[in-house]
Amino acid sequence: MKIRSLILILLASAALVMTSPAMSKALSPAVYKQLLAVHEAYNAGAYAKALKQVNTLLDSQLSDYARAQALQMSGAVQLAQENYTAALQAFSQAYQLKQLEKPRQLQLLHNIAQLSYQTEQWQRSLKNFSAWQQAGGKPRANDYLMQAQAYSELKNWQKVIPAARQAIALHASPPDAWYQIQLVAHWRLKQFKQATDLLKVLVTRQPENAFFWQQLAYGYQQQKDDKSVLATLRGAYVKGVLQTDRYVRWLAQLLIQEGAPQRAVEVIRESMAAKRLKNNRQTQKMLVQAYLLAKDYQAARPLLEMLAERTDDTRMYQQLAQVNMHLRSWRAAYQALGKAIAAAPDNIGQLYIMQGMASLNEAQLDKARQSFLQASEYPSSQDSANNWLSYIERLEEEADNPA
Repeated sequence: MKIRSLILILLASAALVMTSPAMSKALSPAVYKQLLAVHEAYNAGAYAKALKQVNTLLDSQLSDYARAQALQMSGAVQLAQENYTAALQAFSQAYQLKQLEKPRQLQLLHNIAQLSYQTEQWQRSLKNFSAWQQAGGKPRANDYLMQAQAYSELKNWQKVIPAARQAIALHASPPDAWYQIQLVAHWRLKQFKQATDLLKVLVTRQPENAFFWQQLAYGYQQQKDDKSVLATLRGAYVKGVLQTDRYVRWLAQLLIQEGAPQRAVEVIRESMAAKRLKNNRQTQKMLVQAYLLAKDYQAARPLLEMLAERTDDTRMYQQLAQVNMHLRSWRAAYQALGKAIAAAPDNIGQLYIMQGMASLNEAQLDKARQSFLQASEYPSSQDSANNWLSYIERLEEEADNPA
């Protein structure tokens, strides 16, 4: 963030002090007249003329007090011409002479701190700000801001935070960029709680700013606070922010995870219809998951049928079989289980059990028996299979010996 331009008006207004009659007592009439001429040229905006006049004066024999006066004026003129390096040099030379009254010496030190910042001499700027404050300088918001920025450039994140806080506290309406200087320091220090506290202020100030919402969600994620991540993404979505594929997908997954699958369905379908969410296999699987958790089996079935056919994925066929069993579509469940079994998955014994149950529900005892016999060959399903086989025997006995 480039904020150094904020100081220029302050520097210009503070750098040049008009020589007064009291000051003239310490100056010869000729020097006083020349300084006054420089000041008049400066006020008229004739900076080249003022610089030429003050340089002529500095080339002459002067007392230390007169030289300090002239150097201060030279710095002011150079500053008006945006020649910051030369202005800094002139102010520094004037200060080192230690001839001016205490308030003006203090002002010179402040100018040196500000111009050191302006010329990106971060350590020098901070050193002079510290000296100025110790000498009685009263920092304003911009002074603390420059110190925060200087510490930031030096990657001294611990020092950035208190300086930025002071700048914000002293400003009636601090710009968002000031908060962001502090925010960067919290991120660098992995102070995620403090970062999210600051971001809550920023999203309140600029609710349409997607970047602040993103950062707030990531901050909560770093704290493993999924509920707050969800609340953030949901709030942003409702406001029309963070509606791109990445963030809609994240929102939907969290809605599913946090037990709101029906709302996830709504978000996914709305976003697919608005083409904010890609209608790809990943999205379709997520939608199926939401349907299943919402127990909307009718809606899940056609999507599962399509996915199972296109992917030939055993898991898709298993899910399709379960959906058909919930819907009491036993024949369709039996067929889906057959395709899942063909891939010989690890849970093949359990699939044979489910297939047998589907046949039983259609009163096809021979088919059911065959499935349970297959299941009995696998240790994980052997006991269950034997129980079902015993059940079939009882059914057949009851059929042969009606009461």
